[in-house]
Amino acid sequence: MVGCPPSGKNTPFAAGAGDVRRWAYSSISQSGSTLLHAFTTAFTFVMAAVSGLETAGVNLGAISEAIKAYVPFAQYGLAWVPFAVTGYVLGLAYKAAVPCKACCKPA
Repeated sequence: MVGCPPSGKNTPFAAGAGDVRRWAYSSISQSGSTLLHAFTTAFTFVMAAVSGLETAGVNLGAISEAIKAYVPFAQYGLAWVPFAVTGYVLGLAYKAAVPCKACCKPA
């Protein structure tokens, strides 16, 4: 289920743009997409930090060699892509495993 179903006066069809925005934002946060973005960002940050340290001239030794040897797209400077995809997939798995919030369940 994606977000809580609209009901009452806070539906997108109610009068007033504020109601529409309020419903849309609550639907996004309750659908788990915020958590999905957090997983993706966290995994991407790992590679971004390593890449940033390499760019700054910090010698990471074995870590750099392992990344170049085992992470796809590293030779093109796109080593962050597999990390982002992994974070996204794990976020989807977590979202599927955790039950919907109480407001989303029918009364």
